[in-house]
Amino acid sequence: MSMHNDKEEFLQTILSYVRFPFDRKAIYEELDNHIDDRIHEFIGEGLTPEQALIKAIDTMGNAKNIGKELNQVHQPLLGWLWKISDILMKILAI
Repeated sequence: MSMHNDKEEFLQTILSYVRFPFDRKAIYEELDNHIDDRIHEFIGEGLTPEQALIKAIDTMGNAKNIGKELNQVHQPLLGWLWKISDILMKILAI
């Protein structure tokens, strides 16, 4: 499996637990950037890029647990209420 696929699989596993679809892109980008930052940090410490990727993903924790925790924070009901409120405010502004 390629290095990219390892990271992609990890991120997609996390996102599979986030039920509110409008938050997935932002969550993906934030986690992807965090992993990349850790990779660069570990490469700076002397690890190979592949070793750094593995360590960066390992230090993130369990993808299933992360996904479940993020889903609790990004609750679908609250997310939809916010999204509808945002749309209504834009309509009222017009």
